[in-house]
Amino acid sequence: MQSNTKITISGFPGSGKTTVAKLLSERTGFRYVSTGQLQREIAAVRGMSTLELNRASERDGTIDEEIDARTLRIGRSDSGIVFDSRLAWRILPRAIKVFIACSPKIAGERVQAAARDDEKYANSTEAASQLRRRFDLEYSRFRSKYGAKLDNLRNFDLIVDSSILPADAVVDAIDLATADSDLGEGALCVVLSPKQIFPLGSIRTVPMHAIREYRAARTIDQWKSDSIEPLKVIRVAESWFAIENHVHLAHMLDIDRLAIPCRCVGVDDDVIRHRLTARQLVLDQGSASLAYDWEDAFGYSLIEQPEEVYARLNPGISSLQA
Repeated sequence: MQSNTKITISGFPGSGKTTVAKLLSERTGFRYVSTGQLQREIAAVRGMSTLELNRASERDGTIDEEIDARTLRIGRSDSGIVFDSRLAWRILPRAIKVFIACSPKIAGERVQAAARDDEKYANSTEAASQLRRRFDLEYSRFRSKYGAKLDNLRNFDLIVDSSILPADAVVDAIDLATADSDLGEGALCVVLSPKQIFPLGSIRTVPMHAIREYRAARTIDQWKSDSIEPLKVIRVAESWFAIENHVHLAHMLDIDRLAIPCRCVGVDDDVIRHRLTARQLVLDQGSASLAYDWEDAFGYSLIEQPEEVYARLNPGISSLQA
């Protein structure tokens, strides 16, 4: 990684983006800059608290303009910088743009467990609900003001889902992926835990003898190598689904891989194949019972209950499919 590289870290509330950004800054030696830090500096100059500044920004557009101007000015420096910011990816188009995704349920559990003084919730369900509300408010505000969609994954070069991965593993993924010359080209580059990917193929079609041979033939020490082709996935209703090469997914589950490289070829209502959208493809080929067959075969549990995932996709159809 070049010494003047700029990396922006964005993500859902509760995804751990700040922790990841700080760890990445420590590892690379790059300067750490956060929007929160800039807000505190501006608030101090104006004689306000950060909460007062946030409220004032709803009616005073000069506050966001000042934050944007400072971000742009800092981004022009010759030194390497890690930006912890919702919108720095938009202001610094030449930066490596990273998005940290996370299951809302897991994010709620993390924030509730952290017991922060400024975030008090009755339980993790309420925490998840309030985090979603916060994100939706920011989404509406930034879309209205900038035309920027915070949840559009195509705005980013790399997506890492932190639902299962610890922060240091997320940093590992970013470190390795930024060395990829194809980063940002073609389908979205994504790093996921195999244990969060819902298969759309039956485990009965996977030749188990091939998995045993694979296990005996090699040991994979890196998440990316010439022998590992990224798994093709789609993202629907905030869950990930494998659409092909299920033998490869089975290999990764069998050797208990922590994280694997994937290529996201469609999101929600994108047309994927045969005029089917990603959502229609999942409802046409997937089911809760199919997911349970994979869990039984490899002795693991997906991070979300399959019934809940399919109910979220289509409440009327999911019960019939299961």
